[in-house]
This record gives sequence, structure tokens and C-alpha cells, in this order.
Amino acid sequence: TLYGSDAVAGVINIITKKGKGKPRFNISSEGGTHRTFKETVSFSGSENKADFSLEESWFTTRGISAAKEGTEKDGYQNNLLSSRLGYKIFDNAELNFILRRTYSKTDLDDAAFTDDPNYTGWYRDLVTKLEFKQNLCPWFNYKLSANYFGVKRKYKDEEPGASDSQSWYKGDNRKFELQQNIIPNDWNT
Repeated sequence: TLYGSDAVAGVINIITKKGKGKPRFNISSEGGTHRTFKETVSFSGSENKADFSLEESWFTTRGISAAKEGTEKDGYQNNLLSSRLGYKIFDNAELNFILRRTYSKTDLDDAAFTDDPNYTGWYRDLVTKLEFKQNLCPWFNYKLSANYFGVKRKYKDEEPGASDSQSWYKGDNRKFELQQNIIPNDWNT
């Protein structure tokens, strides 16, 4: 009931890392089978009352065929940008801005048994959140937030000698939320 009727089957809670300590820069790279690579660049830290975290990653794979008897590889690419900026307004209150952007491209097949080297899907989303949090006393706190989520999906099948087939979906969601927490003891919220 805490998350409403939209969460009957479960809730995925993505928490963007909060920057802590001295500012630091990090680069990492990974590789694997099927020409799979992931590179990540991040910068995070805190200074006085402010904290920051910024990360971008790139993931690519040549993939495998999604068709059961297929031989054509279905590749995948993904670019993710994630950031969090925070500022402690008072000792008991903070303001945070969170941004997460994803862009991906994937090769698709016609069905479970048919390769299609010309069928491609694109996915793009943007999530932003501005929140104010305050602890009024040890047993009561609240959070006021404004959220935006936008998504766009596009599918295109470029058949040689035939007309192209394409479809798309675009949607967004805006949400304003006030959450109040009463904590009577350590084991109960």
C-alpha cells in the first residue's frame, strides 16, 4: 500500500549514488564473449554542504541470434547517463536533483524462429526528479518531490525491395508527491 495500486506485482527502486568524500574520477572497462564491452566514466564527491555524482557508461555486444535456429547475430548498444546533485540547506533538510537518461539500439528478429538482419529497435528515456527532504524530529520526516518520466520507442524493418515497416511509441508521466514517515521505533516505519 505504500507505493499504491501501480505496484501490485512489485516495486523497482533505483537509487542514484550520492557523492561522498573528496572529489574523485574513475574510469573502468570490461570485456567478454560475443564482442561484449562496457566502459564507464564517473566523477563524484562532496564539498561543504554540496554533494555530486555523475556517471556515463557505454555497453555494446555483437550478441547472439534470438531466433531458435538463427545464425544472424542480434547486437545491442546502450548509453546511460546518471547524475545526482544535492545541497544541505539546513542541518535537517536537503534539496536533491536527480537525472537519468538511457539510449539503446537493438537488432531484432521477426519471430522466435526467423532471422531478420534489417529489423531494429531504438529506446530512449529520461527521468528527472527534484526533491526536498526534511527530518523534523527523530520520529517524523517528510519528502516533497516533483518527477518527470519520458519514453520513446521506435521499431523499423527495412526490407530490401519492399516498403519499410515501422512503429513507434511515445509517452510521459509527471508526478508530484508528498511522503510523510512516522517512526515509532527502530523496527517500524
